[in-house]
Amino acid sequence: MMKGLKVCLLWLCAVQGIAADTKEGGGDLVIVILDNDADAAFNLSQDINLKAAQHDKGCVVHIASQVWPNTAAWAYSPVIPSLYERHGRNASWIVFVQEHVQIDYDGLVAVLNKHMFAKDDFIGYGLSDEEPTIIHHFAMPEVPLLFPDPRTGLAISVGLLRRLNKNIISGRKLAKDFTIDSSYEFAKMIRKSGSFMVHEEQFCIKQSAKCVVLMKPPRDCGPPVPSENVHFAVKTCSKFHKERLPVVQSTWLKHTNNYALYSEVEDEEFGTIDIGIPNTEHGHCAKTMFILHQALKMPNLHWLVVVDDDTLLSVERMLSTLACYPSEKGVVVGEKYGYALSSPHGYEYITGGGGIALNREAVRQVVMSGQCKCPSPDAPDDMMLGLCFRRLAIQVLHNWDFHQARPYDYAKDRLEGSNPISFHKHWMIDPIKVYNTYLSNVEADSEQGISGSKSRKTKKRKNKKSKEKPRKDGESFGNGEGDHTNHAHVEL
Repeated sequence: MMKGLKVCLLWLCAVQGIAADTKEGGGDLVIVILDNDADAAFNLSQDINLKAAQHDKGCVVHIASQVWPNTAAWAYSPVIPSLYERHGRNASWIVFVQEHVQIDYDGLVAVLNKHMFAKDDFIGYGLSDEEPTIIHHFAMPEVPLLFPDPRTGLAISVGLLRRLNKNIISGRKLAKDFTIDSSYEFAKMIRKSGSFMVHEEQFCIKQSAKCVVLMKPPRDCGPPVPSENVHFAVKTCSKFHKERLPVVQSTWLKHTNNYALYSEVEDEEFGTIDIGIPNTEHGHCAKTMFILHQALKMPNLHWLVVVDDDTLLSVERMLSTLACYPSEKGVVVGEKYGYALSSPHGYEYITGGGGIALNREAVRQVVMSGQCKCPSPDAPDDMMLGLCFRRLAIQVLHNWDFHQARPYDYAKDRLEGSNPISFHKHWMIDPIKVYNTYLSNVEADSEQGISGSKSRKTKKRKNKKSKEKPRKDGESFGNGEGDHTNHAHVEL
Protein backbone atom coordinates (compact mmCIF):
# COMPACT_ATOMS: atom_id res chain seq x y z
CA MET A 1 0.00 0.00 0.00
CA MET A 2 2.77 2.46 0.99
CA LYS A 3 4.75 1.58 -2.12
CA GLY A 4 1.73 2.27 -4.30
CA LEU A 5 1.22 5.61 -2.53
CA LYS A 6 4.86 6.53 -3.18
CA VAL A 7 4.42 5.82 -6.90
CA CYS A 8 1.27 7.96 -7.04
CA LEU A 9 2.92 10.90 -5.25
CA LEU A 10 5.95 10.87 -7.55
CA TRP A 11 3.69 10.65 -10.60
CA LEU A 12 1.62 13.60 -9.39
CA CYS A 13 4.73 15.72 -8.79
CA ALA A 14 6.05 14.95 -12.28
CA VAL A 15 2.72 15.79 -13.91
CA GLN A 16 2.67 19.14 -12.10
CA GLY A 17 6.19 19.89 -13.32
CA ILE A 18 7.64 20.20 -9.79
CA ALA A 19 9.39 16.86 -9.44
CA ALA A 20 12.71 18.69 -9.21
CA ASP A 21 11.73 20.45 -5.99
CA THR A 22 9.63 17.95 -4.02
CA LYS A 23 12.61 16.01 -2.66
CA GLU A 24 15.24 18.70 -3.02
CA GLY A 25 18.39 17.85 -1.15
CA GLY A 26 17.06 14.42 -0.17
CA GLY A 27 18.08 12.20 -3.05
CA ASP A 28 21.25 10.20 -3.55
CA LEU A 29 21.13 10.59 -7.35
CA VAL A 30 20.52 13.93 -9.05
CA ILE A 31 19.60 13.97 -12.76
CA VAL A 32 19.70 17.28 -14.63
CA ILE A 33 17.82 17.33 -17.94
CA LEU A 34 19.39 19.89 -20.27
CA ASP A 35 16.36 20.61 -22.39
CA ASN A 36 15.46 22.38 -25.61
CA ASP A 37 12.17 20.50 -25.93
CA ALA A 38 9.96 21.08 -22.88
CA ASP A 39 7.54 18.24 -23.70
CA ALA A 40 10.32 15.70 -24.17
CA ALA A 41 11.99 16.82 -20.93
CA PHE A 42 8.70 16.52 -19.06
CA ASN A 43 8.12 13.00 -20.41
CA LEU A 44 11.65 11.94 -19.50
CA SER A 45 11.27 13.31 -15.97
CA GLN A 46 8.05 11.31 -15.54
CA ASP A 47 9.75 8.16 -16.76
CA ILE A 48 12.70 8.62 -14.39
CA ASN A 49 10.49 9.33 -11.39
CA LEU A 50 8.35 6.24 -11.99
CA LYS A 51 11.42 4.01 -12.28
CA ALA A 52 13.08 5.62 -9.25
CA ALA A 53 9.95 4.94 -7.17
CA GLN A 54 10.57 1.21 -7.64
CA HIS A 55 14.20 1.50 -6.50
CA ASP A 56 15.93 1.91 -3.16
CA LYS A 57 18.14 4.66 -4.60
CA GLY A 58 16.50 8.05 -4.15
CA CYS A 59 16.44 10.46 -7.07
CA VAL A 60 15.88 14.16 -7.72
CA VAL A 61 15.16 15.32 -11.28
CA HIS A 62 15.82 18.88 -12.39
CA ILE A 63 14.52 20.17 -15.71
CA ALA A 64 17.09 22.87 -16.42
CA SER A 65 14.77 25.32 -18.17
CA GLN A 66 12.45 25.27 -15.13
CA VAL A 67 15.01 25.38 -12.35
CA TRP A 68 17.52 27.71 -14.04
CA PRO A 69 15.48 29.60 -16.68
CA ASN A 70 18.04 32.40 -17.05
CA THR A 71 21.21 30.35 -16.73
CA ALA A 72 23.12 28.52 -19.47
CA ALA A 73 22.91 25.10 -17.84
CA TRP A 74 24.01 23.48 -21.13
CA ALA A 75 27.53 24.84 -20.44
CA TYR A 76 27.56 22.93 -17.11
CA SER A 77 29.78 25.25 -15.06
CA PRO A 78 27.21 28.07 -14.66
CA VAL A 79 24.97 25.77 -12.57
CA ILE A 80 27.71 24.22 -10.41
CA PRO A 81 27.22 26.68 -7.49
CA SER A 82 23.45 26.14 -7.46
CA LEU A 83 23.85 22.36 -7.63
CA TYR A 84 26.31 22.46 -4.76
CA GLU A 85 23.97 24.58 -2.67
CA ARG A 86 21.09 22.17 -3.29
CA HIS A 87 22.89 18.82 -3.20
CA GLY A 88 26.52 19.26 -2.13
CA ARG A 89 26.02 17.63 1.27
CA ASN A 90 23.66 14.75 0.59
CA ALA A 91 23.90 13.51 -3.02
CA SER A 92 26.25 10.92 -4.47
CA TRP A 93 26.22 11.70 -8.21
CA ILE A 94 25.07 14.49 -10.52
CA VAL A 95 24.07 13.17 -13.96
CA PHE A 96 23.55 15.56 -16.89
CA VAL A 97 21.49 14.26 -19.83
CA GLN A 98 19.75 15.68 -22.88
CA GLU A 99 15.98 15.33 -23.10
CA HIS A 100 16.13 12.90 -26.04
CA VAL A 101 17.67 9.89 -24.27
CA GLN A 102 16.44 6.60 -22.85
CA ILE A 103 17.53 5.73 -19.31
CA ASP A 104 17.70 2.30 -17.70
CA TYR A 105 17.46 3.51 -14.10
CA ASP A 106 18.47 0.25 -12.42
CA GLY A 107 21.39 -0.10 -14.80
CA LEU A 108 22.47 3.51 -14.29
CA VAL A 109 22.54 3.09 -10.52
CA ALA A 110 24.64 -0.07 -10.91
CA VAL A 111 27.12 1.69 -13.22
CA LEU A 112 27.46 4.64 -10.84
CA ASN A 113 28.00 2.29 -7.90
CA LYS A 114 30.74 0.53 -9.87
CA HIS A 115 32.54 3.80 -10.51
CA MET A 116 32.07 4.98 -6.92
CA PHE A 117 33.76 1.78 -5.72
CA ALA A 118 36.60 2.47 -8.18
CA LYS A 119 36.82 6.06 -6.85
CA ASP A 120 36.09 7.53 -10.27
CA ASP A 121 34.46 10.94 -10.17
CA PHE A 122 33.82 11.90 -13.84
CA ILE A 123 32.36 9.48 -16.39
CA GLY A 124 30.75 9.52 -19.83
CA TYR A 125 31.17 8.20 -23.36
CA GLY A 126 34.72 9.34 -24.05
CA LEU A 127 35.81 11.29 -27.10
CA SER A 128 39.30 12.58 -27.87
CA ASP A 129 41.05 14.55 -30.59
CA GLU A 130 43.45 12.61 -32.76
CA GLU A 131 45.12 15.85 -33.83
CA PRO A 132 44.78 19.58 -33.13
CA THR A 133 41.43 20.93 -34.28
CA ILE A 134 40.06 24.41 -34.78
CA ILE A 135 37.00 23.91 -32.57
CA HIS A 136 39.32 23.20 -29.63
CA HIS A 137 41.72 26.06 -30.42
CA PHE A 138 44.31 23.60 -31.79
CA ALA A 139 45.12 22.38 -28.29
CA MET A 140 47.01 19.11 -28.05
CA PRO A 141 48.11 18.43 -24.47
CA GLU A 142 50.84 15.91 -23.70
CA VAL A 143 48.22 13.71 -22.07
CA PRO A 144 45.25 13.57 -24.50
CA LEU A 145 42.09 15.04 -23.03
CA LEU A 146 39.17 12.64 -22.83
CA PHE A 147 35.86 14.49 -22.90
CA PRO A 148 32.26 13.24 -22.90
CA ASP A 149 29.90 13.04 -25.84
CA PRO A 150 27.18 15.34 -24.49
CA ARG A 151 24.47 13.55 -26.46
CA THR A 152 24.83 10.51 -24.19
CA GLY A 153 25.19 12.38 -20.93
CA LEU A 154 27.89 12.64 -18.27
CA ALA A 155 28.15 12.15 -14.53
CA ILE A 156 30.24 13.79 -11.80
CA SER A 157 30.55 12.67 -8.20
CA VAL A 158 29.44 14.95 -5.39
CA GLY A 159 33.07 15.11 -4.26
CA LEU A 160 34.05 16.58 -7.62
CA LEU A 161 31.05 18.93 -7.42
CA ARG A 162 32.40 20.27 -4.13
CA ARG A 163 35.88 20.86 -5.56
CA LEU A 164 34.52 22.61 -8.62
CA ASN A 165 32.34 24.84 -6.49
CA LYS A 166 35.26 25.67 -4.19
CA ASN A 167 37.38 26.68 -7.17
CA ILE A 168 34.57 28.83 -8.60
CA ILE A 169 33.83 30.71 -5.37
CA SER A 170 37.56 31.22 -4.72
CA GLY A 171 37.67 33.24 -7.92
CA ARG A 172 39.80 30.88 -9.97
CA LYS A 173 39.00 31.39 -13.65
CA LEU A 174 38.50 27.83 -14.81
CA ALA A 175 36.31 28.54 -17.84
CA LYS A 176 37.08 30.61 -20.93
CA ASP A 177 35.03 33.61 -22.03
CA PHE A 178 33.83 31.79 -25.14
CA THR A 179 31.91 28.53 -24.87
CA ILE A 180 32.37 26.67 -28.15
CA ASP A 181 32.23 22.97 -27.27
CA SER A 182 30.73 22.82 -23.79
CA SER A 183 31.56 19.23 -22.84
CA TYR A 184 35.18 19.62 -23.98
CA GLU A 185 35.57 22.86 -22.05
CA PHE A 186 33.93 21.33 -18.97
CA ALA A 187 36.39 18.42 -19.16
CA LYS A 188 39.29 20.92 -19.32
CA MET A 189 37.89 22.70 -16.29
CA ILE A 190 37.67 19.39 -14.41
CA ARG A 191 41.22 18.45 -15.37
CA LYS A 192 42.39 21.72 -13.80
CA SER A 193 40.69 20.61 -10.60
CA GLY A 194 42.75 17.41 -10.59
CA SER A 195 40.36 14.85 -12.08
CA PHE A 196 40.27 12.95 -15.37
CA MET A 197 37.32 11.50 -17.21
CA VAL A 198 36.78 7.74 -17.32
CA HIS A 199 35.17 6.27 -20.44
CA GLU A 200 31.92 4.43 -19.82
CA GLU A 201 30.70 2.40 -22.81
CA GLN A 202 27.25 1.95 -21.25
CA PHE A 203 26.54 5.61 -22.00
CA CYS A 204 25.65 4.72 -25.59
CA ILE A 205 25.47 6.27 -29.03
CA LYS A 206 24.14 3.03 -30.52
CA GLN A 207 21.61 0.57 -29.14
CA SER A 208 23.01 -2.42 -27.25
CA ALA A 209 21.85 -4.63 -24.41
CA LYS A 210 24.34 -2.96 -22.05
CA CYS A 211 23.14 0.64 -22.49
CA VAL A 212 22.08 2.53 -19.36
CA VAL A 213 21.83 5.89 -21.14
CA LEU A 214 21.04 5.75 -24.86
CA MET A 215 20.94 8.64 -27.30
CA LYS A 216 17.72 8.48 -29.28
CA PRO A 217 17.83 8.77 -33.11
CA PRO A 218 16.74 12.05 -34.75
CA ARG A 219 13.05 12.82 -34.28
CA ASP A 220 10.39 12.45 -36.94
CA CYS A 221 8.20 15.54 -36.54
CA GLY A 222 5.80 14.83 -39.38
CA PRO A 223 5.64 16.59 -42.75
CA PRO A 224 8.55 18.94 -43.45
CA VAL A 225 8.05 22.68 -43.71
CA PRO A 226 7.19 23.42 -47.38
CA SER A 227 10.19 24.76 -49.28
CA GLU A 228 8.22 27.80 -50.46
CA ASN A 229 7.97 28.84 -46.79
CA VAL A 230 11.70 28.67 -46.02
CA HIS A 231 13.98 31.36 -47.48
CA PHE A 232 17.69 30.53 -47.68
CA ALA A 233 19.81 33.70 -47.53
CA VAL A 234 23.41 33.17 -48.66
CA LYS A 235 25.83 35.91 -47.63
CA THR A 236 28.57 36.35 -50.21
CA CYS A 237 30.84 38.97 -51.76
CA SER A 238 32.49 39.52 -55.13
CA LYS A 239 35.81 38.23 -53.82
CA PHE A 240 34.35 34.72 -53.47
CA HIS A 241 31.77 34.52 -56.27
CA LYS A 242 33.85 32.38 -58.60
CA GLU A 243 35.44 30.29 -55.86
CA ARG A 244 32.44 29.41 -53.69
CA LEU A 245 29.17 30.01 -55.50
CA PRO A 246 29.69 27.23 -58.08
CA VAL A 247 29.92 24.79 -55.16
CA VAL A 248 26.69 25.80 -53.42
CA GLN A 249 24.85 26.12 -56.74
CA SER A 250 25.90 22.64 -57.85
CA THR A 251 25.00 20.99 -54.53
CA TRP A 252 22.38 22.05 -52.01
CA LEU A 253 20.90 25.10 -53.77
CA LYS A 254 19.60 22.74 -56.46
CA HIS A 255 17.01 21.55 -53.95
CA THR A 256 15.27 24.87 -53.38
CA ASN A 257 14.05 27.76 -55.48
CA ASN A 258 13.51 29.95 -52.43
CA TYR A 259 16.92 31.54 -52.00
CA ALA A 260 18.94 34.65 -52.76
CA LEU A 261 22.65 35.40 -52.96
CA TYR A 262 23.26 38.66 -51.07
CA SER A 263 26.39 40.49 -52.20
CA GLU A 264 27.74 44.01 -52.65
CA VAL A 265 27.57 43.69 -56.44
CA GLU A 266 25.13 42.31 -58.97
CA ASP A 267 26.74 39.45 -60.83
CA GLU A 268 24.67 38.08 -63.72
CA GLU A 269 26.82 34.97 -63.99
CA PHE A 270 25.74 33.78 -60.53
CA GLY A 271 22.57 35.77 -59.96
CA THR A 272 23.77 37.73 -56.93
CA ILE A 273 21.85 40.71 -55.54
CA ASP A 274 23.52 44.05 -54.90
CA ILE A 275 22.22 45.06 -51.46
CA GLY A 276 23.85 48.48 -51.57
CA ILE A 277 26.09 47.84 -48.55
CA PRO A 278 29.88 47.69 -49.01
CA ASN A 279 31.49 44.40 -48.09
CA THR A 280 33.40 44.18 -44.83
CA GLU A 281 36.31 41.88 -44.10
CA HIS A 282 34.54 40.40 -41.10
CA GLY A 283 31.41 40.66 -38.99
CA HIS A 284 28.80 41.46 -41.68
CA CYS A 285 26.27 42.80 -39.19
CA ALA A 286 24.83 45.36 -41.60
CA LYS A 287 24.42 42.74 -44.32
CA THR A 288 22.61 40.33 -42.00
CA MET A 289 20.25 43.03 -40.72
CA PHE A 290 19.45 43.95 -44.34
CA ILE A 291 18.55 40.30 -44.98
CA LEU A 292 16.21 40.20 -41.96
CA HIS A 293 14.41 43.37 -43.08
CA GLN A 294 13.99 41.95 -46.59
CA ALA A 295 12.76 38.60 -45.30
CA LEU A 296 10.00 40.16 -43.24
CA LYS A 297 8.53 41.56 -46.47
CA MET A 298 8.09 38.04 -47.86
CA PRO A 299 4.40 37.10 -47.39
CA ASN A 300 4.94 33.33 -47.38
CA LEU A 301 7.92 33.32 -45.02
CA HIS A 302 7.74 30.85 -42.13
CA TRP A 303 11.49 30.42 -41.63
CA LEU A 304 14.62 32.34 -42.62
CA VAL A 305 17.91 30.42 -42.84
CA VAL A 306 21.00 32.64 -43.00
CA VAL A 307 24.21 30.92 -44.15
CA ASP A 308 27.67 31.73 -45.47
CA ASP A 309 28.81 31.11 -49.01
CA ASP A 310 31.01 28.25 -47.80
CA THR A 311 28.26 26.56 -45.79
CA LEU A 312 27.23 23.10 -47.00
CA LEU A 313 23.82 21.84 -45.96
CA SER A 314 21.01 19.41 -46.62
CA VAL A 315 17.84 21.24 -47.65
CA GLU A 316 15.76 18.11 -47.10
CA ARG A 317 16.95 17.63 -43.52
CA MET A 318 16.66 21.33 -42.77
CA LEU A 319 13.01 21.37 -43.83
CA SER A 320 12.26 18.24 -41.81
CA THR A 321 14.04 19.56 -38.73
CA LEU A 322 12.32 22.95 -38.77
CA ALA A 323 8.99 21.12 -38.51
CA CYS A 324 10.00 20.19 -34.95
CA TYR A 325 9.92 23.79 -33.72
CA PRO A 326 7.02 26.13 -32.86
CA SER A 327 5.86 28.99 -35.04
CA GLU A 328 3.75 30.95 -32.58
CA LYS A 329 6.68 32.24 -30.47
CA GLY A 330 10.07 33.54 -31.55
CA VAL A 331 12.75 30.85 -31.76
CA VAL A 332 16.14 30.57 -33.42
CA VAL A 333 17.86 27.24 -34.11
CA GLY A 334 21.42 26.18 -34.88
CA GLU A 335 24.69 25.37 -33.13
CA LYS A 336 24.71 27.27 -29.85
CA TYR A 337 27.79 29.07 -28.56
CA GLY A 338 28.13 31.36 -25.57
CA TYR A 339 30.04 34.39 -24.38
CA ALA A 340 30.85 35.03 -20.69
CA LEU A 341 28.07 32.67 -19.63
CA SER A 342 29.02 32.69 -15.94
CA SER A 343 28.78 36.48 -15.72
CA PRO A 344 25.69 38.74 -15.56
CA HIS A 345 26.41 40.21 -19.00
CA GLY A 346 26.92 36.88 -20.75
CA TYR A 347 24.71 35.61 -23.55
CA GLU A 348 24.07 32.73 -25.94
CA TYR A 349 24.15 32.93 -29.72
CA ILE A 350 23.88 30.71 -32.77
CA THR A 351 27.19 30.59 -34.59
CA GLY A 352 26.75 31.72 -38.17
CA GLY A 353 28.86 29.28 -40.17
CA GLY A 354 26.59 26.30 -39.54
CA GLY A 355 23.50 28.34 -40.38
CA ILE A 356 21.10 30.43 -38.32
CA ALA A 357 17.42 29.46 -38.65
CA LEU A 358 14.91 32.06 -37.41
CA ASN A 359 11.18 31.60 -37.54
CA ARG A 360 9.04 34.48 -38.81
CA GLU A 361 8.11 35.64 -35.32
CA ALA A 362 11.78 35.92 -34.36
CA VAL A 363 12.51 37.88 -37.54
CA ARG A 364 9.55 40.16 -36.83
CA GLN A 365 10.67 40.89 -33.28
CA VAL A 366 14.26 41.63 -34.30
CA VAL A 367 13.21 43.97 -37.10
CA MET A 368 10.33 45.75 -35.36
CA SER A 369 11.65 46.03 -31.80
CA GLY A 370 14.08 48.90 -32.41
CA GLN A 371 16.45 47.17 -29.96
CA CYS A 372 18.61 45.40 -32.53
CA LYS A 373 21.00 47.77 -34.22
CA CYS A 374 24.52 47.09 -35.42
CA PRO A 375 27.17 48.97 -33.42
CA SER A 376 29.16 49.00 -36.67
CA PRO A 377 28.69 47.47 -40.15
CA ASP A 378 31.41 44.89 -39.43
CA ALA A 379 30.26 43.87 -35.95
CA PRO A 380 29.95 40.07 -35.53
CA ASP A 381 26.44 39.43 -36.80
CA ASP A 382 25.83 36.17 -34.93
CA MET A 383 26.90 37.64 -31.60
CA MET A 384 24.94 40.84 -32.14
CA LEU A 385 21.87 38.73 -32.84
CA GLY A 386 22.56 36.74 -29.66
CA LEU A 387 22.46 39.95 -27.64
CA CYS A 388 19.28 40.92 -29.39
CA PHE A 389 17.66 37.54 -28.66
CA ARG A 390 18.51 37.97 -25.00
CA ARG A 391 16.91 41.42 -24.85
CA LEU A 392 13.77 40.21 -26.59
CA ALA A 393 13.58 36.87 -24.74
CA ILE A 394 13.72 34.95 -28.02
CA GLN A 395 14.53 31.31 -27.34
CA VAL A 396 17.93 30.16 -28.64
CA LEU A 397 17.78 26.41 -29.33
CA HIS A 398 20.76 24.14 -29.92
CA ASN A 399 20.58 21.42 -32.55
CA TRP A 400 23.37 18.82 -32.67
CA ASP A 401 23.11 18.43 -36.45
CA PHE A 402 24.24 21.99 -37.29
CA HIS A 403 28.03 22.22 -37.51
CA GLN A 404 30.26 25.30 -37.54
CA ALA A 405 33.28 23.37 -38.79
CA ARG A 406 34.22 20.63 -41.26
CA PRO A 407 33.47 16.95 -40.58
CA TYR A 408 37.18 16.30 -40.04
CA ASP A 409 37.32 18.84 -37.21
CA TYR A 410 35.20 16.64 -34.91
CA ALA A 411 36.26 13.69 -32.77
CA LYS A 412 35.87 10.32 -34.47
CA ASP A 413 32.62 9.23 -32.83
CA ARG A 414 31.05 12.68 -32.53
CA LEU A 415 29.19 12.36 -35.86
CA GLU A 416 28.20 8.74 -35.24
CA GLY A 417 24.44 8.32 -34.95
CA SER A 418 23.75 11.83 -36.24
CA ASN A 419 21.90 13.10 -39.29
CA PRO A 420 24.00 16.15 -40.23
CA ILE A 421 22.23 19.25 -41.51
CA SER A 422 25.23 21.48 -42.15
CA PHE A 423 28.99 21.86 -42.19
CA HIS A 424 31.11 24.94 -42.76
CA LYS A 425 34.29 25.86 -44.66
CA HIS A 426 35.84 24.56 -47.88
CA TRP A 427 39.38 24.85 -46.58
CA MET A 428 41.63 21.85 -47.37
CA ILE A 429 38.69 19.65 -48.36
CA ASP A 430 36.78 18.70 -51.48
CA PRO A 431 33.43 20.35 -50.65
CA ILE A 432 31.55 18.36 -53.30
CA LYS A 433 32.81 15.12 -51.78
CA VAL A 434 31.91 16.27 -48.26
CA TYR A 435 28.43 17.19 -49.44
CA ASN A 436 27.89 13.83 -51.14
CA THR A 437 29.30 11.86 -48.21
CA TYR A 438 27.43 13.55 -45.37
CA LEU A 439 24.56 15.65 -46.68
CA SER A 440 23.21 14.47 -50.01
CA ASN A 441 19.84 12.95 -50.79
CA VAL A 442 21.00 10.15 -53.07
CA GLU A 443 17.87 9.98 -55.20
CA ALA A 444 17.39 13.72 -55.59
CA ASP A 445 21.06 14.42 -56.20
CA SER A 446 21.25 11.70 -58.84
CA GLU A 447 18.39 13.40 -60.65
CA GLN A 448 20.18 16.73 -60.37
CA GLY A 449 23.41 15.24 -61.69
CA ILE A 450 25.63 15.84 -58.64
CA SER A 451 28.60 13.50 -58.98
CA GLY A 452 30.74 11.88 -56.36
CA SER A 453 30.15 9.63 -53.38
CA LYS A 454 26.45 8.93 -52.86
CA SER A 455 26.34 7.65 -49.32
CA ARG A 456 23.88 9.47 -47.07
CA LYS A 457 25.12 7.81 -43.95
CA THR A 458 27.77 9.35 -41.73
CA LYS A 459 30.99 7.53 -42.42
CA LYS A 460 33.91 6.95 -40.13
CA ARG A 461 36.97 8.68 -41.45
CA LYS A 462 40.56 9.49 -40.75
CA ASN A 463 41.20 13.10 -39.90
CA LYS A 464 43.36 15.05 -42.27
CA LYS A 465 46.32 16.85 -40.83
CA SER A 466 45.57 20.48 -40.17
CA LYS A 467 48.20 23.05 -41.03
CA GLU A 468 46.06 26.02 -40.14
CA LYS A 469 47.63 28.44 -37.71
CA PRO A 470 46.30 28.40 -34.14
CA ARG A 471 44.09 31.27 -33.07
CA LYS A 472 43.51 32.90 -29.75
CA ASP A 473 40.34 32.19 -27.82
CA GLY A 474 37.37 34.02 -29.25
CA GLU A 475 38.71 34.39 -32.77
CA SER A 476 36.52 33.54 -35.71
CA PHE A 477 36.41 30.07 -37.20
CA GLY A 478 35.84 31.63 -40.63
CA ASN A 479 32.63 33.43 -41.48
CA GLY A 480 32.50 32.70 -45.18
CA GLU A 481 33.18 36.12 -46.60
CA GLY A 482 36.07 37.27 -44.42
CA ASP A 483 37.71 34.16 -43.03
CA HIS A 484 40.13 33.93 -40.13
CA THR A 485 39.51 37.38 -38.71
CA ASN A 486 39.12 38.50 -35.13
CA HIS A 487 35.69 37.67 -33.73
CA ALA A 488 35.57 40.44 -31.13
CA HIS A 489 32.82 40.09 -28.58
CA VAL A 490 29.78 42.34 -28.45
CA GLU A 491 28.97 43.84 -25.05
CA LEU A 492 25.57 44.57 -23.60
